[in-house]
Order: sequence, then C-alpha cells, then structure tokens
Amino acid sequence: MLLYRIQHIETDKGMWQTLSAEGKPLVTYLSNQVVATMPMPHGDIYGTAGRRWYSSANSLELLHMWFSPADILELIDLGFEVFQVEASEVQHLPNEVIFTKESVTSWTNITSNYAKPEPPQQVYGLRMFRNTPVEY
Repeated sequence: MLLYRIQHIETDKGMWQTLSAEGKPLVTYLSNQVVATMPMPHGDIYGTAGRRWYSSANSLELLHMWFSPADILELIDLGFEVFQVEASEVQHLPNEVIFTKESVTSWTNITSNYAKPEPPQQVYGLRMFRNTPVEY
C-alpha cells in the first residue's frame, strides 16, 4: 500500500512524539491548528506484536488535510522530511494508517516537492522569477 509520512531526519519520530523544550508535542506549534487538535492515540497499538508501528496518511490529499503547505515548510525547516512509503503490512485506524518498517518495500524522499519558491531577482530593471522576466 502506498502511504505518506513526515518524520524527523535524525530521530524517525513524528510531530506528536517530538517534544518542544516545554514538553509539548511539536505539532501544537504549527501554523495550521487542525492537525494539532486531531486525536492521535498513544498506546499499545503502536507496539503491537512486539514491533513498532509508524503513522502515515494513505494519500497526499489526506496528508495535505493534516498539514498545510506552510506547516510542511515549517517542519522541513525543523529537520523533518516528507516520504512516500510502500508497505505491505498496514493497519487502518480512524485518522491514519500505520505500518511497520520491516514491511516497507519502497521508501522515497519527496521533500523536494515542497521546496520554497525562489525569491525574485532584480535584473536590468526587470524582476526575474524562476528565470522568467516579469515587469512590475
């Protein structure tokens, strides 16, 4: 099954497990407060059968409902990356699909799809945006 996940580069943790200096989940500091109030249960389901299960969305559309473009850019600035994951062992929960890393058959970093736009450059009295002259 094709899934989408945002996780920290160094820790593999998501936003609900990554804590701020105040001990609050990082997700509560994002611009889009919809995701901050989404119920994400903590507990035994993430450790079923002696394995670690990871949260994901089953479509980019759902991921974009959880995280606005501004949220994704904020997370990238904080060391997170966006991944497209193909996993064979999944569990469907009310707000997410969870998977084990042992069942992953493909792990593709798609963070570059969310790159910040290049700032306009001044060239001979014209502004340039993505190498295209634009008169203002």
